[in-house]
Amino acid sequence: MPPSVHAQLKTLHHLLPHAHWQAAPQAGAWAPWRHGFKLVQRWRWQPEHPLLPHEQAHAHAAGLHPQWPQWAAWHSQSAHPCALVSPCHWQVNPHRVQMTPLPASQLGEATSRALCHALAALCAQDGWQLQWLDPYHWLLQADGLQHVHTISPERALHDDLRPWMPQSDAQPTLAAALRRLMNEAPMLFYEHPANLAHTAQGKLPVNAIWIHGSGGPIAAPQVEVLVAQDMAWAALSGQPHDWAQAWQHAAQHWPRWQACIQSGQPLWLHVGGAQHANSWQWAPPPRWRQRIARWLPTPSAHPVQHWLQA
Repeated sequence: MPPSVHAQLKTLHHLLPHAHWQAAPQAGAWAPWRHGFKLVQRWRWQPEHPLLPHEQAHAHAAGLHPQWPQWAAWHSQSAHPCALVSPCHWQVNPHRVQMTPLPASQLGEATSRALCHALAALCAQDGWQLQWLDPYHWLLQADGLQHVHTISPERALHDDLRPWMPQSDAQPTLAAALRRLMNEAPMLFYEHPANLAHTAQGKLPVNAIWIHGSGGPIAAPQVEVLVAQDMAWAALSGQPHDWAQAWQHAAQHWPRWQACIQSGQPLWLHVGGAQHANSWQWAPPPRWRQRIARWLPTPSAHPVQHWLQA
């Protein structure tokens, strides 16, 4: 393939967060190096770093800030400074404020939209706009958000939330207003009819919000990133069966992988665990291996497919 054509191909990154999970019997069985992938970079857990290892890999793949990636702008392509707002559940005691993950199936669209609408009215008092994206992500737009530092809900999970709330040296007033919004949301949601109906079904109440992914507008992505978010949900919720199903969902992307390999499109695989993440790039086998392969029986599928579907 001519170099000019190859340069036009959009790089595909496939992110598998929590692919290495000790609670699952298959944990540690995945070895990309056996299937044509070359290890390029390792990402390790650092207690003071605002990103988890797989988030570091994701930010690097997307070309975002290495410590404060603009997740909201990446997902929404907003032309204005923005952040993501996620409804969640907090546990508060005199010593700590902690977040509990809401299972992926817990929050219905109608409930989420109703709570978002109520919070949007509160945001409007500060001249901010709040838009519903999906049940777990609402888009907040406000001037100055590109100067506010926030972390993801997953990074804050099971930790004391107070040190990780929005901070900004350049926009301290805005950061304080965001923290005030996070304090007012529980009172707004407490007796909201949608939340009462939600908890009447035996589900965790939505008693808080988390603001994350803040940043300014970014250029249109030059890469495509597929994220197996259901894999992360399953691991965080302690559901081995759902985790195994997430691997089956990942296997459905095999045709995309095959198309990349056949066309020469750059293909990356980012495999994450609790303490580390590895970034792998697929590389064509050496010429000597290609020559040997000509004399071998044609396999029914590429080894990567067997690996994904194992």
